[in-house]
Amino acid sequence: MNTAIYPTRTQISLSPALKKLVETRSTISNESLSEYLRRAAVLRMAIEDVERNDLKLIAQTVIGSVPKSKSGWKNVKNIGEWQRKLRKDEDRHRP
Repeated sequence: MNTAIYPTRTQISLSPALKKLVETRSTISNESLSEYLRRAAVLRMAIEDVERNDLKLIAQTVIGSVPKSKSGWKNVKNIGEWQRKLRKDEDRHRP
């Protein structure tokens, strides 16, 4: 008896239209439905990792790049008080 490469099984639900699309694509690429979906999951995770790393790089580049003395915050002494005042003003505009 052969040992399964992927011994953990799962069950997912797909709409009939999506299932048909995946079956068509998996047939074209000569893959099983399961293999096609496994590859799709791995690719999505890789893309999400790249996006997350890009966002971290952007944040590291931007955060702290403008000195407070040259920002719009230079005259703000108490951030909490400033936020409360801003939110109080916003509440007047809400229905």
